[in-house]
Amino acid sequence: TMSVMGMEGAMEFKPDGTFAGFDGQFAGTYKVDGAKLCLTVPGMIENQCTEYPVGKTSGDKFTISGDFGEIEITVR
Repeated sequence: TMSVMGMEGAMEFKPDGTFAGFDGQFAGTYKVDGAKLCLTVPGMIENQCTEYPVGKTSGDKFTISGDFGEIEITVR
């Protein structure tokens, strides 16, 4: 789950390298590069990589910095 700019939504990542978020408001592809998650949303984001802390498990919350400011992540 992601909370950014006052909006919160679920993110679903599938094993085939695709994802969708915020009730289908956006979707695209992803890849993992070490501790980085790289997202592409056609027409919006092109291979944007963000480093995530290692070792987080279900229920953990943490904050990362992104292009849209601070993003709070909750692992489901």
